[in-house]
Amino acid sequence: MITFQEIDEEIAFWEQQPEGTYGYYETDNEGRKTLALLNPFDEREAYSIEEGTEIISEGTFCGQTYLKKLHIPASVRCIADGALSNAGGWFEGQRGLEAVSVSEENPFFFTRHDYLYKRLENGNRKLVLYFGDSPEITISETVELIAKDAFKGASFKRLSFAANGFSYAFPQKHTYFMEVLQKGFGEGGKKYDFSEYDALLLRDHLNADRIQMICDRLNMPWNMDPQIRMKVRERMENELEDALKALVKEDAFPQLWAMSEAGIFTEENIDAAIDVLNHSEQREMLHYLMTYKNSHFADTEPDFEI
Repeated sequence: MITFQEIDEEIAFWEQQPEGTYGYYETDNEGRKTLALLNPFDEREAYSIEEGTEIISEGTFCGQTYLKKLHIPASVRCIADGALSNAGGWFEGQRGLEAVSVSEENPFFFTRHDYLYKRLENGNRKLVLYFGDSPEITISETVELIAKDAFKGASFKRLSFAANGFSYAFPQKHTYFMEVLQKGFGEGGKKYDFSEYDALLLRDHLNADRIQMICDRLNMPWNMDPQIRMKVRERMENELEDALKALVKEDAFPQLWAMSEAGIFTEENIDAAIDVLNHSEQREMLHYLMTYKNSHFADTEPDFEI
């Protein structure tokens, strides 16, 4: 938490700069021009970094709640991990950068759609920042690395990986959970570290969001600990009635379908599941589950006993 003294010191620092100064530049020991700070008290929404700048330091965008558009010149060759993600604030309308452009002459960085990438020597890419607002995002198969906090502040419902076709739901109702799960990007050198994601599947009560996440992971257990997978499946089987009641309450038919695709319904529990839906007003769900039973568990052998 920033203190009042630190705020006063920051105000004093910018008051000492020439009037209208927005970017504060330094030169490192190797003579490289570095963008070190941006004036957090300036309410401008767009800025072009000065040509000749080679480095953007990690703390450059801290406190930038107004800036929305940024242009990166041809000279920039290094952007500290998480630097651009530090823009934005806690209040509505302060998500951070919403548009980033890069000079076509820059040999290191480029943008495609709503992503900022860095070219790697082997021809692949490092994803530096996502600045879009799509409900579904896809990690390109050419992405080898993902920078720290590349998706900070983003709100999306589904994450897909083009390289293997896997796709996972993300929580919508709890902002805190979304913030925690976003930290998995780039963690430990992985494209995405599922540790927190999988831990969340075993926590708190079941709702439509959580059920969809569980089903996605059971169907696509990429880098999933076998013991965790077993515990997650056991949870769904043990809390089947609660799960169905949650889906009924939220009118969440897609999640019922996801449960069937994940193999949650078995010959042993299908009748109990149908009974739960039979006591609800969800006729569509009931019809689906009865049809599912008939197509998966119906006795097709003729019975000749009298």
